[in-house]
Amino acid sequence: MLPFPYPIRIGTDICQISRIRRIVTGGHGVRFLQRIFSDHERTVFAARLKPAFEAAEKAAMPERATSKRPAQDAALDQAVTFVAGRFAAKEAAFKAHSTYRLGFHDVHIMTRRLTLAPGESKPPGAAPYAVIQPRPPFTSVAQEAQVSISHDGGYATAVCLGFEQPLTPEAQLDEQRSDDNSEGRTEAAEGSAGESPRGE
Repeated sequence: MLPFPYPIRIGTDICQISRIRRIVTGGHGVRFLQRIFSDHERTVFAARLKPAFEAAEKAAMPERATSKRPAQDAALDQAVTFVAGRFAAKEAAFKAHSTYRLGFHDVHIMTRRLTLAPGESKPPGAAPYAVIQPRPPFTSVAQEAQVSISHDGGYATAVCLGFEQPLTPEAQLDEQRSDDNSEGRTEAAEGSAGESPRGE
């Protein structure tokens, strides 16, 4: 049998939104969010993540908790749905780049504004994509990957189409050296919350 002729890999993941909400509001939410989102992502998406961080901070300090209004719940629901989609996208990116030892902060799920087509009056939305590189700002060695995120009912799902260029001997050595830093990425992120957010 002939091998697949192109260095293209596909990864997919599904995440239960309610489990992400329980983690965010379960007392260890701040640590969980900080492990999932890089500093760059937390800056770019600060407004969308704010309700999740606020809920996580209150859960960590029960004496500050107050009764929630419906509007606050709606904002938290939107933020948690966003987090679940990003979590699924990163897990899909890990699977699409399985030969690399990637951590959550090595994969950045960004958005790009779509171009307005001729004859269209309504501005299009923003499309997600992944950038594979530790420690922004992004450089010429950063690898872009295609990502699609969907939400249906209580689940978020994502697919990543990745490109894996054969590693040079020097790059292989660098990957080997970075193993200790990235080992246990998922266990650390999930373990800090006391339960796994995976929807497997």
